[in-house]
Amino acid sequence: MGKNHRWYIITDHLIMGNGESIKDAAICIEDGKIKEIGPSESVKPLKNANKLDVRDYVVMPGMWDAHVHLIGARTMNILQWLTEPVGLLAVRASVDARKILECGFTSVRDLGSGVSLQLKRAINEGTVLGPRIFAAGKMLSQKSGHGDVHSAPESWIEHEGWLGEVCDGVDECRRAVRRQLRNGADVIKLCTTGGILSEVDLPQHSQFSMEELMTIVEEAHRFGKLVAAHAQGTNGIRDAIKAGVDTIEHGIYLTDELADEMVEKSTIFVPTIAVISRIVKLGKELGIAEVSLEKAKQAFKHHQESVRIAIKKGVPIACGSDFLGPALAPHGENALEISALYEAGLKSQSVIQAATSIAARTAGKEKELGTLERGKYADLIVVKGNPEKAVTTLTDSSNIVLIMKNGQVLVDER
Repeated sequence: MGKNHRWYIITDHLIMGNGESIKDAAICIEDGKIKEIGPSESVKPLKNANKLDVRDYVVMPGMWDAHVHLIGARTMNILQWLTEPVGLLAVRASVDARKILECGFTSVRDLGSGVSLQLKRAINEGTVLGPRIFAAGKMLSQKSGHGDVHSAPESWIEHEGWLGEVCDGVDECRRAVRRQLRNGADVIKLCTTGGILSEVDLPQHSQFSMEELMTIVEEAHRFGKLVAAHAQGTNGIRDAIKAGVDTIEHGIYLTDELADEMVEKSTIFVPTIAVISRIVKLGKELGIAEVSLEKAKQAFKHHQESVRIAIKKGVPIACGSDFLGPALAPHGENALEISALYEAGLKSQSVIQAATSIAARTAGKEKELGTLERGKYADLIVVKGNPEKAVTTLTDSSNIVLIMKNGQVLVDER
């Protein structure tokens, strides 16, 4: 619909993303930001504004997927990822980015990719249509850790398109952080445990020494960047919290004690429930290695309990799918995590906040994005149905009828 600098939006129901909503609301947008917002009787249109009457729909903030991998993968065979040209991976990732946007996600946090930093630039310059990307660049792993590929020659890990960087010892860890920052990383991702898809380690295995972890976190924080930790086992979660990370990803073997620590330190939990569920249910037919399938089955019940603990304790939870692109975890279906959070016990309003205001905190962007408030960027979606009454409305992309990012209408299917 073109580059419109001024908008006047009216709706019968506006969800702000902070737990509040407004009936019969209006929003004034100028130069990509919200200039005024509130009850329609108190918000007057700007001169020459384009009017958007969506009184038959609900308006809410654009959603966030706080844990994705835009890597251009089309198979769950990790060795194949290491043999495909980086240009091919980038083209596929650009298609995936558009799919994510079109299902209502106007921002994502990419936590490991060889192409996401370049894709971010292409989106920002308008070459490619996609969400805002807050990218970690390559995730940091010790040798033989979750970001290594144990059955491949060591030199393969240096493939430009691979999602991880191996670093050992304090000095290498410090250099690795600085390298990602030099490349344009918005956040830093590290692995404090093994994982489901990595071959020879287990989720319960702790990785990196405490000295290495504290060096990575200290270096990132010194540059004003938040740190996300792939942390599945109990000891690795504990180490990550002790080192001062800002978000715990997965948290499969979370305990009551660790949940209390997370509340005390305002550490955000990104449980990524949907992906492990899909591995258990669909992994065998969609190419998951037998060793990974077995690990997922063993972890599944623990993961469900960990999410219940986090909800009970009041740990801040953000929505993140951990989707990669292949049929098992396809971009464009990222909202499956919304259903998973609701089924785990989060109330609809809390799920909405997990996908908006809390998710924005995982990238340190809560002052600019995540809620519909005066002075923030105009990232919003128009929804058929009321997510406050039935949050699973958001999992059907046909219910997302209009998408605005930075004050520009990018999708309009009304």
